[in-house]
Amino acid sequence: SGCLKTVVMNDARVFAKMPVGWSFEEACTMPVVWSTVQMGLEELCELKAGQRVLVHAATGGVGIVAVQYAQHVGAVVYATAGRAEKHEYLRGMGVKHTCSSRECKTFGLAMRHALDGQPLHVVMNSLSHQEYIPESLLLLDEGGHFVEIGKRNVWSVERVAAMRPGVVYHVVATDTRMEQDPAWMGRVLCDMAARAKDRAVVPLHRKVFELRSEGVEAFRYLQRAQHIG
Repeated sequence: SGCLKTVVMNDARVFAKMPVGWSFEEACTMPVVWSTVQMGLEELCELKAGQRVLVHAATGGVGIVAVQYAQHVGAVVYATAGRAEKHEYLRGMGVKHTCSSRECKTFGLAMRHALDGQPLHVVMNSLSHQEYIPESLLLLDEGGHFVEIGKRNVWSVERVAAMRPGVVYHVVATDTRMEQDPAWMGRVLCDMAARAKDRAVVPLHRKVFELRSEGVEAFRYLQRAQHIG
């Protein structure tokens, strides 16, 4: 926290050396998103080859890394996105099944058609519009995992259990986990750097702004959801 400074002091346990060959701009795209995906899909869900996973908002930072991770382990990826160019970007990544992140009715119909009667094993959600949560829960298999990484309109454990008692529900918050267990973050980042050597982890697509002169423009760019990565 408090990283927008010239000099930052922090617990040494949260630090790790940058992967060899990465620039500072490339490296700064990854710690939060990789730790979120590693905790959600690997540590909690133990995602496996052949399983079906839905990644919401899949052209965001966490979304892209989640897609890459799922493909790396051999899972079948379903994804949502907004604008047409974002769907095109996902198809370029090899994602065959993409649906709308703006029209829930369209999403539900498209997902059921794509799944063809098969259930999902994992959902990674970051969408804050409420109707997507119950619709996604209905697509999960008994014993499936729903991973919530959003900050707004988050359902409680009790609410999820009342609707889908057979689903395993996780609320993932990297910031909280890092505060409670700094050494965990250090281990995750060292693991990320090791995987980067074999290109199992690659830096995100990014747009670079100069903080002092373009800081406001950068946050407005994010606010308009124009970014990929």
